[in-house]
Amino acid sequence: MILKIDVEGCEWDALNDLNPDILTHFKYILIEFHFLEPDNIKLYYNVLKKLKKTHQVFYSRCHMRRNIIIFGNNRICKYLELSYIIREGNKFIKDDSIYPIYDFDYLGPNEKGIEINLNLLKLFDFDN
Repeated sequence: MILKIDVEGCEWDALNDLNPDILTHFKYILIEFHFLEPDNIKLYYNVLKKLKKTHQVFYSRCHMRRNIIIFGNNRICKYLELSYIIREGNKFIKDDSIYPIYDFDYLGPNEKGIEINLNLLKLFDFDN
């Protein structure tokens, strides 16, 4: 089954309140995240950590490139589409690449010359 979420910012509270066992019913999860409030970093962290336990990101895309937000010391896309695949039954190889990867999760400078980092998950230390 596939779970697709694009609910204009409500995804954070919905996923935060969701029983994590429900996520295991979905092989793929496709989400457009809306980063509306930089002060909600704890909520963002909790939701992304919950998803990371059961699923692995395999694709990221910046939606509406000209909208960026300052997140810590980084600039990220305000509307970020992430595609996940379930961890169970799949094998993943640890990737020590330096991110962002050009042409995959890095758009380079936008029209204002500001670089956009699409690799949001590297901004969080989920091991702690």
